[in-house]
Amino acid sequence: MGKNLLEGNLKHFPCLKEVIEKEVVNVQPYTGEGHIEMLTRPRHEFDTRFSDFNKIEAIAQFVSYPYMPLDAESLSQTIEQHFSESRPETELEIVTLQNDLCLKSVAGKENFWCLVSKQKYPILVNVALKINALFCSTYLCESTFSNMKFIKNKYRSRLTDEHLDSCIRLRITNHQPNVKKLTDMMDCQSSH
Repeated sequence: MGKNLLEGNLKHFPCLKEVIEKEVVNVQPYTGEGHIEMLTRPRHEFDTRFSDFNKIEAIAQFVSYPYMPLDAESLSQTIEQHFSESRPETELEIVTLQNDLCLKSVAGKENFWCLVSKQKYPILVNVALKINALFCSTYLCESTFSNMKFIKNKYRSRLTDEHLDSCIRLRITNHQPNVKKLTDMMDCQSSH
């Protein structure tokens, strides 16, 4: 887009084009330099702020689909650098996981890492949880805060912290309890 601005091509900026056409023509011709700076500054900010994501891209790709072709040695080195995990143990877990046919059959499911044994793959499960926390935490925080505002309304002024915690957990979970089974398990009070 910067090149278009330098050339005076404003096809991506219709409002700017309209303003320039309405302005007095005897003013200096439009060069686009000021707008180019305005476009490159945020790009530079994004590049510096999100440069760490480029460093963990291979790990994030592995976590999203662990059965893609990859160099286990290189990935284990990256995990060692960013998560301080033992390189040989990590490499062994990667190779073992990629050859686990039972897990391969459920790969791609949203809850894949919940199905992976923490005893058999402690390093990879730990790394997957940390990577998933990077991408999910903002949504969960916003969702939880929104639900808390809904729960703590003016009609529920006697809500304790303990009850609020329970209500929030119920509100944000995907778990559907089997109420019939739970009530069947309860002992009814017999009359005295």
